[in-house]
Amino acid sequence: MQYRWYSIGTTFQNNTQITTFDEIRYFTKMTSMPANAFRSSSLQRMTVPSNITSLGQSSFRSTASLVSMDLPATMTSIGDWCYGASAMQSLTVRATTPPTLVNNSSFASMGTFNIYVPAESLDTYKNASGWKSRANNIFAIDD
Repeated sequence: MQYRWYSIGTTFQNNTQITTFDEIRYFTKMTSMPANAFRSSSLQRMTVPSNITSLGQSSFRSTASLVSMDLPATMTSIGDWCYGASAMQSLTVRATTPPTLVNNSSFASMGTFNIYVPAESLDTYKNASGWKSRANNIFAIDD
């Protein structure tokens, strides 16, 4: 029997036990990461499945241990104050069109980290609103 979950809500907010959440792939009916979903958790890595097209406000805010995230080609928007991960080393965004960054504060409170995007979209990302402030750290995906 295959289960289709619709949302995780804020179940993992403030969770200091979880470091990865590969089970997100079972939430096949969920199209948006809810606001505050993993806020202040101990999450270290996540690969977001292709059914999720947007990240809600503060989804990963104050997740200081988040080191890497892989976003699918279907990603269209990243919410306000979505991230705040001082440990972030890499963000891979597989979308050929740069996702909209709500209020250009999606990456607030973050240090320098590398962003990897499809090679054919490299210049587009480097010149897109919200993304161009990090142009020096945007590179082509090397798969």
